[in-house]
Amino acid sequence: MHRFYVPADCISEGRVLLSHEQQKQIRHVLRMRPGDRIAVFDGSGVEYTAELQADASGTLTAGIVESRTPDTEPSTRLTLVQGIPKGEKLELILQKCTELGVAEILITSTERSVPRISREKAGSRLERWRAIVREAAEQSGRVRLPLVDGVLSFRDALARVRDCGAILIAWEQERGRESELFPMLRRLRGVHDIALVIGPEGGFAQSEVDTAIESGAIPVSLGTRILRTETAAIAATAILIYGLERSPD
Repeated sequence: MHRFYVPADCISEGRVLLSHEQQKQIRHVLRMRPGDRIAVFDGSGVEYTAELQADASGTLTAGIVESRTPDTEPSTRLTLVQGIPKGEKLELILQKCTELGVAEILITSTERSVPRISREKAGSRLERWRAIVREAAEQSGRVRLPLVDGVLSFRDALARVRDCGAILIAWEQERGRESELFPMLRRLRGVHDIALVIGPEGGFAQSEVDTAIESGAIPVSLGTRILRTETAAIAATAILIYGLERSPD
């Protein structure tokens, strides 16, 4: 069943108001007609089955047939703090980490970030970034949308996650079996609000790691090989979310 995100204020009295873009997609791309059914979610954790209907003017709406609360959201609330990478890598990270179950993505400019995004450009790109997250949530069966903010300074991003139960910063110079991410899962059992900090190409400067540690972050290793920033973000997210839910005690 095709899934669509709609804001909560577009669901009222058993009816779903679809955006103009969604109506175009349903009619002309998916070739669906009144009487066909779609799945709708508003980010609250509830999913609805709705039947397409058309009024006299031809405007498509949908009537709610049933509601449910799917168990698709992770029990661990993971915030990804991502240093801005080059090119389209950020879009890949947004898409895949949404599929994996992150709750929030904070995009941060670091000392070694190559792209320098102005406030004006960040504002225009934010709409694109949020669209990627929304589409990934629709595709993956999620019922909540990850929060995505504009570009923050590294200190501001750390301040946003200071109240998390654990803050992990991936650092290629961290060595030792006990500092590797997978063995650390046992220490993180029972922590339901975690921040994961990933650097851009070239990693973090020493001063940034020191700042993160002063803010309570724990340096972790992702293994003996150097990973690209997009690989690190996706792999570490998968290990944390899946590992904390599925690994044996």
